[in-house]
Amino acid sequence: MLMSVAYANNTTNNATNNTVNSAEIRVLIDGNAVEFDVPPQIISGRTLVPMRAIFEALGAEVEWDGITQTVTAHTRWPQVIKLTVGSTEISIDGRVSQMDIAPIIQNGRTLVPVRFIAQTLGYEVFWDAANFDVLINTNPFFRLDPQPVTFTEEPISWRGLGGWIIYYLHSGGISDLEREIVRLTNIKREQHGVQPVVICEVLSAAARFKSQEMRDLFYFDHFSPVYGLPNFIPVVLFGAEHFSSENLTRPTRLPHAEAIVENLYNSPGHRENMLDSRHNVVGIGIVMSMGAGVNFDGTPIPDRYAALTTQMFGFLPPGETATPIMERYIEVYTYLFGDQ
Repeated sequence: MLMSVAYANNTTNNATNNTVNSAEIRVLIDGNAVEFDVPPQIISGRTLVPMRAIFEALGAEVEWDGITQTVTAHTRWPQVIKLTVGSTEISIDGRVSQMDIAPIIQNGRTLVPVRFIAQTLGYEVFWDAANFDVLINTNPFFRLDPQPVTFTEEPISWRGLGGWIIYYLHSGGISDLEREIVRLTNIKREQHGVQPVVICEVLSAAARFKSQEMRDLFYFDHFSPVYGLPNFIPVVLFGAEHFSSENLTRPTRLPHAEAIVENLYNSPGHRENMLDSRHNVVGIGIVMSMGAGVNFDGTPIPDRYAALTTQMFGFLPPGETATPIMERYIEVYTYLFGDQ
């Protein structure tokens, strides 16, 4: 199957039950200890810390409503987070989720679960049990344990896109298979007297993003159910304004580069994009997916893997160079946080 296109004043009743009150518990943000006027507490296996200190240390502004005992935090994403003492509900921009432990009031301070708060703000959190340390990593260029992003029918946030790019880089970026497809594509172009294309990192990331979205949302089409026209992902999300055309294929055989390129070349529409002399850069994105394969008559093969492949071509004017994907990440990060 192929497709192509061109273009605090109360104490709680039970808060101290099962509590480890230890002044040795530390919270370190990027290696720097946060100072608290009330010591963190371990309650039912969860570390709770003074809410104002932790929110402000993570760059949020905090409001406290003593009548309703509600905390409202305004983050720099921006987000609005609301928590209420004694309730496990947390509202994030109006969407309600559940925490596994409720905020409490102790010694005149509201304590909140530090892991949940830091992760809600998009940061990595680790527990060093040997030293009783909570380790929070906010460095956008260094992730101790990058996690994959699963796409939904909601558009990805800028923060989510930044996380996706970090995981893409952590997993190796452009794969050997994707590079081999570019090499074989250039052989076809040279056979027709056309100049070779150069790998573009940002187009390759956009192509991988597109292939993953097709896998996660179970579709195969140039038109995205979330983002619409094919140019939205490369141009709007990844800033690749030089994008011009897109090829899609999902061969059901083993993901050999030769098979993928031949599938594309043997289709008139794909071949036209591959051999277009205006193109001078290309990005390839391959994602393996169970159940995405199809028979030659178009019927699905639910028990077979397929190599969902997106090929994105573009044109860069003379003198311009292909954009590194980290440069796009810096643009996203600067949009979120400014120049800090």
